[in-house]
Amino acid sequence: MFTMAEIIIPNDLKESLEKIVKDSSEFSSVNDYATYILKQIAEKKLASQKQDEVYSKEDEAKIKERLQNLGYLD
Repeated sequence: MFTMAEIIIPNDLKESLEKIVKDSSEFSSVNDYATYILKQIAEKKLASQKQDEVYSKEDEAKIKERLQNLGYLD
């Protein structure tokens, strides 16, 4: 497991997170909940980046056809 320097959370946010954890049966600490949230955000961001970078063969064919129709490709 990677250990990182402390993340500073404003008191009002910390109190909100503590309430969520207290009312939850899934998380035993603010750290567990924050880790869960950060993981969800990172996965969505990485998936979005991957989707932006890769075109399916079908998408690529449609793009080439459009460019040909517009006269940009022979």
